[in-house]
Amino acid sequence: MGDSVGEAKPPIPSDMGWVEAWTRFLQIKATAADSALGDEDLMELRTIWNALVSQSPQPPSTRGADRLRTVAISMRQNGLDLSPEDIQHLISSHRVLRNWAEVAWEYQILKTRAAQRLIPALLAATYESAIVAFLGLNMHDKAYAVLSDIRSDGAIPTVRNYTVLLQDAVIRKDRQKINACVDDLEKHQVRLDVTCLAILAVACEGSDCAERVQQLALAHDLPAYESDADYHAAKGALYSRLGLLDKAGSELDMIRQAAPQPTRALVALYTAMIRASFSHEGSQGLNAAETLFTEMKTLGLEPNVRTFTVLMHGYYKRRSAHDVLRTYEEMVAAGLQADATVHNIVLRTCVLHDDIYTMVEIFDRLVSTGVELPPHVLASVMAGFARCGEKNKAVEVFEQHLQGFGVRPDLTCYNVLILACGVAGDVSGCTHWWNRMLEQGLAPDKVSYTSFLHALSCAGDTRVETMYHRVFSTEVEPDALARELLIKDRLRRGDFEQAVGYFDMLLHSNGGAKDNISTGAVEALSRALRRRDDLPGAWKLIREYMDTGAQPDLKIYHALINLMRASSRPDEVINLWKGMIQERVEPDRQVYDRVLAAYAAQRDSEGLWAAVEDMRMRRIIPTVGMWEQIMQALTRDQRWSPEYLEHACRALIQDSGSLTVTLLELLLDYALSADAPPDLLEEVISYCLQARRKGRTDDEEARLALYAFVFGPHGNQRWARTAVQTMVDQREYRCLKEATRIMKESEDLETLFDSAARSLQLQSNHEADSIVNDLLDAACARSAERPSALLKVFRKALTTGKGEGTRPLRIMQTLHAQEGGVELLQQCWKKAAAVATPEAARTVSHAFAGFLDWAFLKRREPETVQQAWDFLVETNRSLLTLDIISVYVRFLASRNDADGIIQLATVFLTDGRLNISHRGAVVRNVLKLMRWKWPERVAMVIDFWRDRDGVDSQELREEFL
Repeated sequence: MGDSVGEAKPPIPSDMGWVEAWTRFLQIKATAADSALGDEDLMELRTIWNALVSQSPQPPSTRGADRLRTVAISMRQNGLDLSPEDIQHLISSHRVLRNWAEVAWEYQILKTRAAQRLIPALLAATYESAIVAFLGLNMHDKAYAVLSDIRSDGAIPTVRNYTVLLQDAVIRKDRQKINACVDDLEKHQVRLDVTCLAILAVACEGSDCAERVQQLALAHDLPAYESDADYHAAKGALYSRLGLLDKAGSELDMIRQAAPQPTRALVALYTAMIRASFSHEGSQGLNAAETLFTEMKTLGLEPNVRTFTVLMHGYYKRRSAHDVLRTYEEMVAAGLQADATVHNIVLRTCVLHDDIYTMVEIFDRLVSTGVELPPHVLASVMAGFARCGEKNKAVEVFEQHLQGFGVRPDLTCYNVLILACGVAGDVSGCTHWWNRMLEQGLAPDKVSYTSFLHALSCAGDTRVETMYHRVFSTEVEPDALARELLIKDRLRRGDFEQAVGYFDMLLHSNGGAKDNISTGAVEALSRALRRRDDLPGAWKLIREYMDTGAQPDLKIYHALINLMRASSRPDEVINLWKGMIQERVEPDRQVYDRVLAAYAAQRDSEGLWAAVEDMRMRRIIPTVGMWEQIMQALTRDQRWSPEYLEHACRALIQDSGSLTVTLLELLLDYALSADAPPDLLEEVISYCLQARRKGRTDDEEARLALYAFVFGPHGNQRWARTAVQTMVDQREYRCLKEATRIMKESEDLETLFDSAARSLQLQSNHEADSIVNDLLDAACARSAERPSALLKVFRKALTTGKGEGTRPLRIMQTLHAQEGGVELLQQCWKKAAAVATPEAARTVSHAFAGFLDWAFLKRREPETVQQAWDFLVETNRSLLTLDIISVYVRFLASRNDADGIIQLATVFLTDGRLNISHRGAVVRNVLKLMRWKWPERVAMVIDFWRDRDGVDSQELREEFL
């Protein structure tokens, strides 16, 4: 784990605490990312697992379960086998995390080993976890089969096993299973508790076996069960699951009478009733859930994580993102730790409201904790990417966090990938993931088939309807979403009459229109009728659907509002929106877009801004197009609404929306007006100059307009410098080029020189070099007016050159060619010779070598070459590199200065102030030249280097003599 070679590792403590164990695990995991684990690390991994198991209660906490699961994944990934005892601890962790697919998988591993007589009897909690998991996966037969597994293993089912199965049978109204469980309880003389007795009481209610509950209570020494709070809590929770909230409320009253002080049973029952209330349609259910939550807090009951989770999930199902996040903040403020389920709800909320960037931030934060995320959380992230068309990113999450770590994906994960391919019309991708799903032994469900057929429909496949009838008549029962798919496919193919005919058939079917027809199908048909200019037909279709008793949801309101809009009735659009708010149907961005347009049509600034505030209160950020609409409505016909305009400007800044030219002009027009507060222009410009955030692409034309304003008469040097830095950071080459043109024509020399210095941060490429060279040329052209400013630019060029000297070289060349620039050139030489860092020294050497070569070969000015060489020799010989010396040698040769060349190749190279590691190369180059021009003097140079360091004279003698 990062130890140096030969350094002994500290001994592994056998009694390490869970904090130390987890810390050591994260270190090992970081090592495993770079290289395979060694034997010592594998031994330590096992020790960490044992430490976490010994320190965790049973069942473990959510955090402990997360860590046990993560370490188990790492152990398997590195080839360490889990013992039966380890697997049972892992099953307990999966149950806490509600990872039902993983519980079922681990249980099957145990049963396979048991069949081979490789393990002892399982723990009672393991069987119970398997029953709960199979029920959670809707695999009821397998859940009841666990009872047979228990008996075949020589164990006896516990009362908790029967309690879970009985509750499931009651909820599904399966009288046969209820009777079988009751008979088994009596046959095997399983001792009852008050919870099981409560389930039995509900199961036997209204039947001829009701008296058996009292008899069983007496037989099992539970005579006072009716005064037990847990008994009434269990009954109330089951009544809640059955939708019998009146009866659940009666049980709640009984608990409060029996135990006036706050109890755990009260919290559990309130939580169950809140969950049941959310299942009711319309505002009544939502209001009831909020009333119950407020009531329990008034009684002094502290909601637990489960209570907050139920509340957040209810809000999520109602598409109420702001309520989800508000509840989450309240939970955190109460000091409760969010678990995977809570994070999953928050992630889904981000997906629901197309806030993919927040979803990614939360996901990255969760990954950084080191805990392996469960499949249902990963499925939510994958669904987010699928929803925004990022199919490849969804696959990346699957491969890296599921397959890559050996986690078994559940059916939901595969359904998401099939859906992602379906949205993209990628039939081959759907087929690929379908086959992967089957290879895992997972059977497709309605979602799988619907997603696959959706892909075929998007791809224009004409076999969708044929396959639909074959699949949904033999494989699974179709639901409203599957029927919606068929209607939309007919509409997509232009079979409008068939789509309407199918809708009418479903509308008048015996199964009930509410269950057979989705509101998405109603919206799609309404939209098709609008496109055909058949508004009466659209009204008739919606009215017929609502007459079946269906509750209007968001999609119905979409259809109604769009009809009102098509009919040019803005007042009715506003009334519908207000009705949505009153009925607690959560509006989305599309609804607000229509509402804002309606208020704008009525020229109602007050109503318009009220809608904007309501929208932002619900954490729905207006798009840039909506902000344009808002600002234009508030400034129409030169009728300013100063109060609302100021609010709009500040809200836009707070929301960090994108820019367009129109929106920028509206912002600046108001900020410059006499009605605006004096500090608003500064806030607007500071906001507009912000670097583009990840995922937000500002309109380039808007950025150009912004920079034109900043560099114009209303701008200032501070804004201009911020603008240039932003352009450099964001690599906005087109904007930089335009800004350079403006600065060259401006009299603001400080900004010009500052921009030239900042542009040197750009990495060298064709576009960047063109811009930098233009700025440097402009700075040099004005250097006589600001010589000290140019020297600062030159110094910046030296220190940001990263070893290449092309940019300081350009300044030197330009100054040399410029009239009156020689004096400033010499000051640049002095700056360059005084550099200290090795990186800058390399840049200086490249620049001097290039300049000498340019002056010698292109300019033909020997005096300049000699002057630059003498300056370097006198001031800083350490800068003399092989390149510089080679140029000077060629210069001396052009002057036939043999003595100068010999002196340079001998005595000069022995100077200790030189920093040249290639003396032999210099001498070899000189000898090649001398052999051509002065062969008689070659031996003199070779003899000089006999027995001297840095040059192999024997090798030179063999080569040149």
